[in-house]
Amino acid sequence: MIDYDQKQIEKKWQEKWQEMKIYHFDFESDKPVYSIDVPPRYASGPLHAGHAVHYTHIDFVARYKRMRGYNVFFPLCFDVNGIPIEERVERKLGITRKDIDRQEFIKLCSEFAEKNIKKMIEQYIKLGESMDPTIYYQTDAEYYRRLTQISFIEMYEKGLIYRGEFPVNWCPRCMTAMADAEIQYVERETTLNTIKFYFKD
Repeated sequence: MIDYDQKQIEKKWQEKWQEMKIYHFDFESDKPVYSIDVPPRYASGPLHAGHAVHYTHIDFVARYKRMRGYNVFFPLCFDVNGIPIEERVERKLGITRKDIDRQEFIKLCSEFAEKNIKKMIEQYIKLGESMDPTIYYQTDAEYYRRLTQISFIEMYEKGLIYRGEFPVNWCPRCMTAMADAEIQYVERETTLNTIKFYFKD
């Protein structure tokens, strides 16, 4: 029987791939560009099965396009803002964001995220994901905030952004609106409530 040490073999090939820069986006290349607008990963803790499934699907596309001759833009990025990180900091420290100064809470969230990012990068490498680590960004970086502000203004000027009144997912604990992606659905027997919404003409 062959003695196979997967940790040693995987480490060897991970180092070889990094040395060869096979995931590197070449800004000077004449190849057609395939850009993946990857959603930044929340830096809220170690990877779980959901991360592996979600980002592996994206990785399949990146690898396929590379094999088809494309110069693939696939950045390594992390979301260090938002409710998932705030919740974990509150739970870990036994506080709420209202218990301390706002800037102090932001600092705690940032430190928590930075600690997780190092571990998450190691895990993504072990998982074999093919993001380009030389194209890296975090959502709390000043240049990233500036770019999102510019994009928002441009979309507003094109009439793509408007203010309106709509039903939203509301979190009574966080006292904020929640994205559909943040909602967890549970099936159970309850009372059916009918709510009438009245809109102005």
